[in-house]
Amino acid sequence: MNVVDLKTAMTAASGDARRKSRGNSAEREKIKSLDPDKILEPFDPAKHLEKERADLASMWLILTYAVFIALVSRYLLLPSFESADVDILWVGPLLLIFTIAPLHRAVLSSNAEHYNGGTWFKASFLYVFTWLAVGFLLTNPPFGDTAPPQAREWSVVVLSDDWDRTEPNSTYEAILDTGDMHADLTISPSSNRTNGTVFILVEVHENGPIDHVTANATVTHISSTVWVETVPTSFDDGLLLAVDDVTSQHAAMTDKLPNSLVLAVDLGHLELGTHEVVITLSDQGNPKMNTTELEITIRVSNNTA
Repeated sequence: MNVVDLKTAMTAASGDARRKSRGNSAEREKIKSLDPDKILEPFDPAKHLEKERADLASMWLILTYAVFIALVSRYLLLPSFESADVDILWVGPLLLIFTIAPLHRAVLSSNAEHYNGGTWFKASFLYVFTWLAVGFLLTNPPFGDTAPPQAREWSVVVLSDDWDRTEPNSTYEAILDTGDMHADLTISPSSNRTNGTVFILVEVHENGPIDHVTANATVTHISSTVWVETVPTSFDDGLLLAVDDVTSQHAAMTDKLPNSLVLAVDLGHLELGTHEVVITLSDQGNPKMNTTELEITIRVSNNTA
């Protein structure tokens, strides 16, 4: 049997106490050093359910708000402007993003504690894309039509009365969006006008029935004198096919897209000089008439001019 004196026992007990104290102190320091945001809080099912219900209410509020703004833009604002390309029709609804937070506080005040910056960010995206989708749907067939007839390709040909091409070097073809909408016709030196009838052919596309499109054209003749006249226009596939028979340059026009036709503008015999043609294409859109204008310049010259 080992006998431990009182002094030795007390020293051992004091050492154990100091070690436990140091361990508890280190544990407390470790807890203090932890990031409070990284400490998991106890899960509260009732509070989580309230947050989910608040987010659901926010979603339905924004969906309703976006649809309402799209309807107001389409049926109240759009008919009051001459064109659909008005900045206020797009900038106005986008600026309403700044009303999302006040709208939540006014309509969903009981859930205000659950909303923060993340809520406004998600709600803004939901509002913009919902408004764009509904607006696009309401301004295109069958609910609306705000797009004017579109001209794709155009060409100038000179044909005799029996629709044979008489000017070998007088054809010109270009894409309309090049910005260089002019044609140069060179005739024989002894002539003061073209030997045949000049036609402008324009491929016209419409997002609705093509027979709803109307066209008219005026020509300002600048030669020895200046005068303006209205010239006949027609969607004439017969003329188109005749042109395709005599030149392959217009073959692409015969392979038309759906809801497309080729417009023929009869300019007659053009004299030497410059001829400025304005072609107006219109259709009865919804809510108003849609119109687009094409301006083409034709210059007629001979070797002595």
